[in-house]
Amino acid sequence: VVYEGGSMLKVLARSGSTLPEVLPSGWSGEALGFSNKDKTESVIIDGHTYRLCLMVCMQPLKAGGLFDYGDGGLPQRFLMLPVTRLLNDEGLVVNEKGEIIDLTSEELIGPLKWTNPFNGLDIGEIGEANEKDGWEDKLIDTGRGLLGIEVCEKARMEIRNDRVLRSRKNKPIGIALDEMDGHLFQVRLKVAVFFAIIDGRLAVTEEDWWISGEVIKEHIKCRDETRELLE
Repeated sequence: VVYEGGSMLKVLARSGSTLPEVLPSGWSGEALGFSNKDKTESVIIDGHTYRLCLMVCMQPLKAGGLFDYGDGGLPQRFLMLPVTRLLNDEGLVVNEKGEIIDLTSEELIGPLKWTNPFNGLDIGEIGEANEKDGWEDKLIDTGRGLLGIEVCEKARMEIRNDRVLRSRKNKPIGIALDEMDGHLFQVRLKVAVFFAIIDGRLAVTEEDWWISGEVIKEHIKCRDETRELLE
């Protein structure tokens, strides 16, 4: 967790810093590290043997330095969400409908209750566990000691269509693609997997995909409002 985003931006801007390249690689689970003639000084982390999670707190007007790395795809890999709250005239927190929200509610401040669906399972047992839960989707044994989570067809189709469209040199007339959306569907997929896992499931359903779309709408709104402030 980086509580002061400005400190991260200073590290990014240092001469010779490799952080602008390392963070996108880590976000995608690629191999990290460097080789040295002296193997005892080599630091190599194999791809997909770790998970990099980075939360950065940043004021919108201080975020310009992050967007400066758009050509390398760094800001595109962040899920940007506001932490501000709606207040009524009495200073009480309310929702979009103006209804007062009880911030002392255990549902809001209590610990997240969930069951890790991976606990105690190996590749051979996971399919059986899914069948017991009534799920048709199965975790996929990639043959490399890794597991691939099955994703609903709707999500797979939308992801493929976006990739095909962005790969086309001659874009359809009337279609304008925002370069800041270059990794949008991968971000959305990560969000969808998150909702599946906290619900104790081993597959992404259409409902997970729909909910992740609502989160992405907030992300786009927050991101674009920040960009407007910086112009």
